[in-house]
Amino acid sequence: ADSRLRKAAEVNTLENFGHVFKKALDDLFIDRMDANDEIVAKFMNEDDFRAVVIKYLTRQVWEGIRKEHVK
Repeated sequence: ADSRLRKAAEVNTLENFGHVFKKALDDLFIDRMDANDEIVAKFMNEDDFRAVVIKYLTRQVWEGIRKEHVK
């Protein structure tokens, strides 16, 4: 639903989109921190877990937006 992410996915490669998405994901996790303390703490403190989550979600969001854009 984020128009900024949609535009970034439409005009960037997956790698370049990853830079924009990482910042948006950080912001989202911080916003959700009160409701999800445990998962947020793991995401923010465990680099390996964070890297896996970012890699997986970056691809999922990028592919989803690109599919919608190609229609």
